[in-house]
Amino acid sequence: MRGVIEGFYGIPWTHEDRLDVIRFLGEERMNTYMYAPKDDELQRKKWREHYSEADLEKFKELLAESESQNVDFYYMISPGSEIKVLTDKLKQMIDLGIRNFGLLLDDIDYVLKGQPKIIFEHSAIAHAFLVNQVNDYLKQTLATYTLVACPTEYDNHHDSLYLELLNEHLAPEVPLFWTGPATLAAHIRTEDIQTMAQAYQRPIVIWDNIPVND
Repeated sequence: MRGVIEGFYGIPWTHEDRLDVIRFLGEERMNTYMYAPKDDELQRKKWREHYSEADLEKFKELLAESESQNVDFYYMISPGSEIKVLTDKLKQMIDLGIRNFGLLLDDIDYVLKGQPKIIFEHSAIAHAFLVNQVNDYLKQTLATYTLVACPTEYDNHHDSLYLELLNEHLAPEVPLFWTGPATLAAHIRTEDIQTMAQAYQRPIVIWDNIPVND
């Protein structure tokens, strides 16, 4: 997996920007573009709302360009906990032909309160449940698909109860993001990767988090 994630805060790229990036990826023999602009309100703040027909036409064009460049197009979303609302939203993307997805649980308050705290006891167990439900939905709906996830703790370089519980309860085939030993890591050493491989116990997607603009 070699490519670009549009996952920053601030003004998202234009449609033409995205098409240009996808062409660049193809020219440079990279194979992945992830759509995850933090300030696309329908991707994060208003994630429950469906895209308009005009929006869907743009996604169709991005997907077609990706396929022509041998680039895997990923639709990423930062959801809440309503499973049916989430899978209905993903169904919009599935109907367009998108087969690669990501759940972004970064930069959220993961302290459970009320009924969720009684049910799950720890945010990591709740997050694993959410991702597993989506994974099961995709498995039942599609012949082939890819699902990746970004945990709330994505920049660890030490032991973490959150990651321990997340890995214990999360389906082993779902890769997790990691930005290195810091949110903006100056370097990622082989020893760092070996340490996190022991913590993650699953495929790791390294998110080289440049530029961090917040």
